[in-house]
Amino acid sequence: MDQSEKQKYPQEYLEKCRHPEIQALRPETEGPETPWIPTSEQLQQLLTQKLPYPDRSVFQRTADGWEYQTYFREWAADYGTYIDTHRQFVGTDAESVLLQALMALLGISERWMV
Repeated sequence: MDQSEKQKYPQEYLEKCRHPEIQALRPETEGPETPWIPTSEQLQQLLTQKLPYPDRSVFQRTADGWEYQTYFREWAADYGTYIDTHRQFVGTDAESVLLQALMALLGISERWMV
């Protein structure tokens, strides 16, 4: 990705993309010489692969930006089992919203989800 393409993304998004667990998901077709900045299509594909219920996920444009709703399987210590938890992610740009969901799924900056 060249400098002009990177400029279309918010700085916060670029910084989150540098996380080692996000970089570990880099496609083999991407060169290792620069940090991988995933597109919204790549993020959607990763979420579809990793979510337990991808068919129950909704990604849509709203009046204020973008929204991604999905279900995670989350450990509930109170019950000693996994429960399905509805999660909603919102933001002004599509990539940031999808990255929030992927980071939550991977347990980056939040509780671990499965």
